[in-house]
Amino acid sequence: PAYYTDNSFRDENGNQDIEAAYEEEMYQRKIKANADNSLALDGYMMARPLVPSEMFLSGQSNIFPIAMLRDQLNKVEIQELYETYSFKGELEWNKTKTGVILNVDINNRLKPILSTNLDAYKNNLKGCCVFYEAPEEKVPDPTQKRSLYKVVYDPYRDDGEGTSLASIIVYKGISENNWAEGLQDDIVAEYIGRLDRVDDVHEIAVQLAIYYNAKIMVETNIADFIRYCKREGWAYLLQAKPTDAIAAAVKNPGKKYDVGIDMTSPALQEQAEQLWRQWLLTEWKTLDNGVILYNLNKLKSPMILKQLIQYNRKGNFDHISSLKLLALWLSQERRVPIQQSSEVAKEGINT
Repeated sequence: PAYYTDNSFRDENGNQDIEAAYEEEMYQRKIKANADNSLALDGYMMARPLVPSEMFLSGQSNIFPIAMLRDQLNKVEIQELYETYSFKGELEWNKTKTGVILNVDINNRLKPILSTNLDAYKNNLKGCCVFYEAPEEKVPDPTQKRSLYKVVYDPYRDDGEGTSLASIIVYKGISENNWAEGLQDDIVAEYIGRLDRVDDVHEIAVQLAIYYNAKIMVETNIADFIRYCKREGWAYLLQAKPTDAIAAAVKNPGKKYDVGIDMTSPALQEQAEQLWRQWLLTEWKTLDNGVILYNLNKLKSPMILKQLIQYNRKGNFDHISSLKLLALWLSQERRVPIQQSSEVAKEGINT
């Protein structure tokens, strides 16, 4: 390990101050992590590895911190964090279609998509909803400016077979004075998959929004979901376009839609990447042994972690498209804490 080879921490008898050398390595890595992409950190880790796997990192630049994400993926797989903290289920309408009911998959019938190698699923790309936490019992009704839960949705275009998947991610924010329990500033549910009818996936997005009492930020490159919501009476669930966040990257952004985000601009793509990178590398907490954990250490989804590790701008990374929407939405909200409200979720939402 690199902290054994740094002779600046060796005394006159050749004894190494391992603790001090390790702290210096962590300090240098933290400096490299603040670069605009992961190339500086990954290159440093390849040259000065602490574990054998770091010697085999890619030398190609990635906007996200690949090495740290790989460590987290290894932790998720070895410690079975995904299996421990997630549960699968299907949402269905209640009798009046004013709320939804969650049917937990106790028989292990549902099969989520956990690998970026879609050939392994033998053309069965249905996927399923995966939950890391059920919604709070009393959730303030979301507004266009503030919401505890957020749903981001990257749809695909056409019915029938195809390789493009729909991605839906549910995020839970930070509540003022920590009145909300459980996860905060974290992903609480996800869906990735493809059904025969696009409308059926649209319905999943709507049901997740109602279940968590949230609004939906959709990528408007494909406008079908907006038409679906207007036709079915769900237009009030659509989140307004984050104009300020978009204007930080795009001069004179288009006004075709008042909701969602058009992600065709390369500058906006880059802005969203940088914002999500900042989220990943935001310090979360420090353990008793002094080890610093970051937001990326909250991630338990194998699919999200794998797509972040493999991401490039030319490929098709559906979950990353949703995370870009989330990054811009959070930027627009400017991290304003959610105030507890006496007005709770609509009747039937959390039944």
